[in-house]
Amino acid sequence: MSQGWMAGGGWRGWMLKRERVMQLPGLCLEVTSLSLALSSSPRLTLEEASSWKRSFDCVLASPAGRSVFVEFLRTEHSDENMAFWLACEELKREQSQEQVCEKAKKIYLDYISILSPKEVSIDATVRESINRSLARPSAHIFNEAQAQVYALMHRDSYPRFLSSPLYRSLEQRLSALACDT
Repeated sequence: MSQGWMAGGGWRGWMLKRERVMQLPGLCLEVTSLSLALSSSPRLTLEEASSWKRSFDCVLASPAGRSVFVEFLRTEHSDENMAFWLACEELKREQSQEQVCEKAKKIYLDYISILSPKEVSIDATVRESINRSLARPSAHIFNEAQAQVYALMHRDSYPRFLSSPLYRSLEQRLSALACDT
């Protein structure tokens, strides 16, 4: 995944658009819907979006899937889980020990420290293990914590994502586009 995507630049061929959706008379709920941007880049297909129902790993393997899932996590105020997971994936690809140390410290301060406003939910044993390893971090220092956050997203957030208005709306729009072609 590109740095631009992690920095909030979005993914190729997509843009976010806010809509107001009436759920019940007098009750307006803001949800984020996604629209295809007109560009020469590949577009998300109904088949790809539908593949996300097969497994959580299908969501994570798809740049569009990750972006839509992050948008859903924002509605649940838990997007720090995906941000942490992605930061760990990026750390694992780092070759330079100097960069590993810098990135590990940033990940620790952003997501592991009990003082962090974006602290992820991990057990005390794992947190202590990370604290002990922080003096000489490896690219895999957060593996246990990342596995716990993955399990949390898979068990809790992923099922709600699949039944969310965001995902259903996306499927409906892609289905309508597929019928129009």
